[in-house]
Amino acid sequence: MDRITIFWLIMGALLLLAEVAVPGFILFFFGVGAFLVLLTAKILPFLGDIFWLQLIIWMVYSTLLLFFLRNRFSGTFKGRIFQTEKESWIGQEALVIDTVKPETPGRIKFRGTTWTAHSEKTIKKGKTVIIKGKSDNESLGFIVEEIHQ
Repeated sequence: MDRITIFWLIMGALLLLAEVAVPGFILFFFGVGAFLVLLTAKILPFLGDIFWLQLIIWMVYSTLLLFFLRNRFSGTFKGRIFQTEKESWIGQEALVIDTVKPETPGRIKFRGTTWTAHSEKTIKKGKTVIIKGKSDNESLGFIVEEIHQ
């Protein structure tokens, strides 16, 4: 592996890792831009010897990605899309898999996975519940109520 390949791999990885520590959802696109430069340099071998041109291509890729994709994906990475989807789940039925008590949250199975559940009354394992709302305490929790049949 040549030095340029190693440089762009390390640069891309470091920028993606830095995105975790630095808020703003910006460094992600610069990291992806670094990987795209590496790919472009492999497709167009004459770029392998012209580092200053690679830097310009990296800036162009990163800027274009940032301006055209940041708004589109920022909601996904910040959880806004998920929160909206959770609101549409209100009124749906779920199965209690771990007893829910007023003082202790339990677990429900809904859409193939388990979720934290809160209730004002005790609801035993195996009961069917209806989702009444989102939990204020937890981003991945629901307020549920037993369905009496």
